Amino acid sequence: MVMKVSQKVTAAQEWKQRMRAARHSLPDVVGQQMVLERVVETNPELDTLTNMTRWKNAWGTKVADPNITKAVEAAAQHFNDLYNPVEKRLQKQGLQRPDR
Repeated sequence: MVMKVSQKVTAAQEWKQRMRAARHSLPDVVGQQMVLERVVETNPELDTLTNMTRWKNAWGTKVADPNITKAVEAAAQHFNDLYNPVEKRLQKQGLQRPDR
């Protein structure tokens, strides 16, 4: 009998990894507050105080939450589209953003 060397990745681990990847892909000037505002703007059903603990646990990757993870991935894409062209243009000129 042959033993499998690799472990299976559970769905919870996969969602946590996706949340970590989305958080790490954010530009340096974007923090949790800006992401939360964008998520609430695009998903108004998440804008309740009862979701505060849910958000905190999902953001800290303590719990796998597909709804919040998908919203954070969309927000990360939005901020990358917004900030990366400016960053590249400034780097070509040898400058930095004044808000750093």
